[in-house]
Amino acid sequence: MNPMLTPMRIITSTLFAACVLVVIQAQVASQPPAFKFPETDSEYTVSFPSKPTVQPIYTGETEGLQAELILAKEGGILRAEFVPLSVEQVRSLLNLTDETQKALNEHRIKMALEYAKSIGLSRAAAEVEDDNRGWCVVVRGYKEIDGIPVTYETKFYYGKRSVMSLTTASSSRRYPTPSMSKFYESLKQR
Repeated sequence: MNPMLTPMRIITSTLFAACVLVVIQAQVASQPPAFKFPETDSEYTVSFPSKPTVQPIYTGETEGLQAELILAKEGGILRAEFVPLSVEQVRSLLNLTDETQKALNEHRIKMALEYAKSIGLSRAAAEVEDDNRGWCVVVRGYKEIDGIPVTYETKFYYGKRSVMSLTTASSSRRYPTPSMSKFYESLKQR
C-alpha cells in the first residue's frame, strides 16, 4: 500500500467537506429573510417570505392586525390576521362544560361558513382540523375572478388568548403554491 495514499484521501475528504460546507452556507445566505407576524408578544406567529403590508383591523370589541403579501411570481396571496381576545372572551372560555364546548365548536364552524359566504365563495366547506397548535377550523371555497377559477382557504386557529387566521388564494390550477404550503407550515404557537 502506498504510504501517501492515506494522507491524500484525508486531504481530499477534508477539501470535499469544506466545499460542501461553503455551498450550504451560500445557499442559506442567499435565501431571503422570513418576516415574522405579528411582531408583538402574541400567542401565534407566522412567517412571510418577504415583507407584507400590515394594517390594523377592528372586530368591534378588540383591535387586531392584518398582514398581506401578494405573490407576484406565483400568482396568489398570503394573508394573516391576528386578534387578541378581550378579557371577557378569555373568561368565558374558562371551565367550559363538554356541552358548552360542543356548542362553541359548532358556532365556530358556522362562523367560518358565514365568512366564506361574505367574501363571495361558492361551494364552501368547513371542517375541524387536528392540529397541535390549537383548535383549528378550515374553510375552503371557490370564486371566479376575470374568468379564472380561484381557490381560497382560511385556517382559523383558536388559542387561549387570541385567534389567528391564515388565508391563501391562487388560481385553482396552481393551488396550493410552494409559498402557501410553507406559509401554513411556518405557524408557531408560543
